[in-house]
Amino acid sequence: GVHSYTFNPIPASFVDDVNKAHAIVMIVNSETGEILNAQIASIQSDASIAEMNNDFELNLYPNPASEKLLVSFDVLVEQNTIITITDVLGNEVMHLKNTFPMNETQHLELDTSTLSSGVYILSMRSGKYTSNQKFSISH
Repeated sequence: GVHSYTFNPIPASFVDDVNKAHAIVMIVNSETGEILNAQIASIQSDASIAEMNNDFELNLYPNPASEKLLVSFDVLVEQNTIITITDVLGNEVMHLKNTFPMNETQHLELDTSTLSSGVYILSMRSGKYTSNQKFSISH
């Protein structure tokens, strides 16, 4: 039969490039402990940043960041704007929700001092509009 397994999240500092990571899959006899089969498998992310839609301009600087990340963007609709930061393995490390005035450029300063060195994705969603951008942290 087909079986699946969900791994526990690991810090982004362990893997800074998901394409360099591999998983080792083993089928083990639960009674004897004998390894019946084993295989190494590449880890594939769901989508690269190049494949993601960006409905509005999102600027992040400095990149790489250390203690803080400055974010600027234009608000297209006056609705709740949700900003999330995830590591390359998909673990959400920051989540913000706010409503900004429409047709104004916004500037935010995010505290990144607690993030481990590594690669992250900042995603912003406001109404039907989304934007994603990759950045890195280097301490």
